[in-house]
Amino acid sequence: MISGEQIRQLREVKGWTLAELAKKSGVHHLLLARIEKGTVKRMKEPARLVLEETLKSLSDVMPRTEAEVLL
Repeated sequence: MISGEQIRQLREVKGWTLAELAKKSGVHHLLLARIEKGTVKRMKEPARLVLEETLKSLSDVMPRTEAEVLL
């Protein structure tokens, strides 16, 4: 599973705000902020899957070496 720090790094590399990632993933921006800070230990499975799929597609468009470092 991807960590909150990795989510933040991928989001920042892409230049997205929390609001933009929230819109793309369907996960509320306040929940994303808590995930990035590490204050959310577990998410409901559907939200986690959607978020991870969004981030996977984000890392797929990054240069390979950058994506490997972040994931």
